[in-house]
Amino acid sequence: MTSQVNAPPLRVGVMGCSSFAQRTMIPAIAAANGVELRAIASRDLERSQALADAYGVLALGSYEGLLELADIDLVYMPLPTALHEPWVMAALEAGKHLLVEKSFAADLASAQRMLDLAQQKRRLVVENFLFRRHSQLSWVKQQLATGAIGSLKFFRGCFSIPALAQDNFRYRADLGGGALLDAGVYLIKSATEFLGPDLKLLYATLEFDQQRQIDLRGSAAWINSEGTLAQTLWAFDTHYQCTWDCHGTDGRIVCERALTPPPNFQPPVRLERGSTREDLQLPPDNHYVAQWNYLAQAVNSDQSIDAALAETLLQAKQLQQVIDYAK
Repeated sequence: MTSQVNAPPLRVGVMGCSSFAQRTMIPAIAAANGVELRAIASRDLERSQALADAYGVLALGSYEGLLELADIDLVYMPLPTALHEPWVMAALEAGKHLLVEKSFAADLASAQRMLDLAQQKRRLVVENFLFRRHSQLSWVKQQLATGAIGSLKFFRGCFSIPALAQDNFRYRADLGGGALLDAGVYLIKSATEFLGPDLKLLYATLEFDQQRQIDLRGSAAWINSEGTLAQTLWAFDTHYQCTWDCHGTDGRIVCERALTPPPNFQPPVRLERGSTREDLQLPPDNHYVAQWNYLAQAVNSDQSIDAALAETLLQAKQLQQVIDYAK
């Protein structure tokens, strides 16, 4: 592993002005350690100018212009999935590290091309699953590790969201829309977090909207080498639910806001053991800031680069399994 003592700030450029980036990821940079926002690019200069002026940074009217800047170390890419590959490849060729919104790629072949180049260039590429940086995940894993519910035997995860505006990009097939790439991928990642990387897919289903040519709902079941099962469900246009449910030999842990807890929110969890039940509220945490703190350190670590590339490839392989099975 290589590292730097008192490394200079990680200089960030933002490629795209999505509402999510504006609400969450860009404001978090100011609160992170060792990260500095330098530029914001949009294909609409007026849009990037308004946002850049609010942060006192450079505005650019093209993505190419952002990649030409020598003082940018990492590009944050909140673009729709279908636009990722050409811009990820261009950013890697320009020598930039990357934080890319999920889903990283629409299929395994695309992911492999990008990650091969990242490995060749020795650049960090991270798929932006923020729940992995939240202390709620650490708390659940600690409970499981210490046997709070005995041996984990079954995990169930669900992520469903109500109907969005009809012009939302998540409903557009040409932009990589659909519930699997937007919501289902969270649950693939969750199953890996709790059951480990050696998952075998047992079945997968996808419900398609033929008019829009996207999937609206789906499910998948996995099993690991120890026989622990995971059942995952996801959906658009369905009552909101965002839960983890861990069943063990001696108890159960239920997280009611598993994947998207806001920074000032105390995630509610339920711990059941025998006939006892504890309703707890975990401490608030800001996973947006935690992600930037992680990136500031990871770009200077060969071990972190290798781990991130391997994690992103594994996610792409598991995603492809779901797609292939559900065809």
